[in-house]
Amino acid sequence: MTSLHSFWPALGQFKEGVLFTPVDLGATRRQENLRIAKASMLYGPTNSILEKAIESHVKHNERYGYEMHILRHPISKGFRNKYTWLKQIITNELQNSEEDRAEWIMYFDPSTVLLNPQIPLYAFLPPVHESLDPVTILATKPDGTTTSSSVFFIRVSQDSLGLLSDAMNAPGAGLDRDWGLDISSSTLQMILEQNDWKEKVIYQPAHWYNRPVTMNGGIAEGDLLARFPSELLGDRWKLMSDLITSLPTSHGKFSRSIENTIYATEPPKFWESLAGGKRDRRRRNESESLVERL
Repeated sequence: MTSLHSFWPALGQFKEGVLFTPVDLGATRRQENLRIAKASMLYGPTNSILEKAIESHVKHNERYGYEMHILRHPISKGFRNKYTWLKQIITNELQNSEEDRAEWIMYFDPSTVLLNPQIPLYAFLPPVHESLDPVTILATKPDGTTTSSSVFFIRVSQDSLGLLSDAMNAPGAGLDRDWGLDISSSTLQMILEQNDWKEKVIYQPAHWYNRPVTMNGGIAEGDLLARFPSELLGDRWKLMSDLITSLPTSHGKFSRSIENTIYATEPPKFWESLAGGKRDRRRRNESESLVERL
C-alpha cells in the first residue's frame, strides 16, 4: 500500500516572505470584498471518508464566511445532478439583492480535501473590472487537454444558468461524440468549445486548486486542496483517510499564510498578464498559454 508521506516532498518548499497583493487594474471593488460560496454533493450509501473530506472545509468557511451548499439527495439523473444543483443555488442567489447575493461559487467534488485554510478564494478570481465582466467560469485542464468539472468557479449570473443548461442537454442534442466515463467533464468541455461560451471561460493552472493526487505524488506544502480521483483505485480511500487523519498534527506542513505559498505571486501575475489590454476574442487562448508558462 502506498504511503501518504511519499507525496509530501513531491514539489519541495516555497520561498517564504513574498507579500500577496491582489491585482487592481482600476477595479471598482477590492477582490477581498467579493462574496463567495461553495457547493458540493454527497449522497447515497454513507462514506465516512468523504464525510470527513467535506468537514475539512469547515474551518476555511468559518475563517472567510463562505456558505457551503451540500446536495444530500439526488435531484436529477446521473451527471445532471451537479449542474441541476448549481442552477438551483444560482437561481436562489439571483433572487437576493445584488448587495446580499453571492457573486461566485466554487464547486468541488466530495473527494477534495481542504489542506490550507489560510488561502482566500478571492485570490483566484478576476479583478472587478468591466473588461472581465463577461468571464462566467474559471476552469482547469489537469492533463493539459481535458476540462475538469471536479473543481471550478462559476459566476452567479444569468449567463451561468444558460451555460449549465447547455451542459445538461448536450448528450441529448444528437451529437456524435464519445462522452467517456466522466460525462460531467466532457459535456462541460464541449460546451466551452462552442462559440457562445468559449469567450466566457478562463483556464487557470490546475496546480492552484485542481491538481489530482497520483501514484507519483500531487501534494505540496501550502496547497489549498488535494483531490483524490477515482483513478487511484484501491489506494484512494487509504490515502484520503491517512491525509485527513494527519491534518491536526501536520498543521505547519499544510497550513501556511498566503505570503508563504505560490499564491502570493502566481495569480496576480496571471491576471496582470491576461487583462493587459487583451480583447475577449484572444482571452481564452491567452489564458491557456499563460497556464503553460506557470
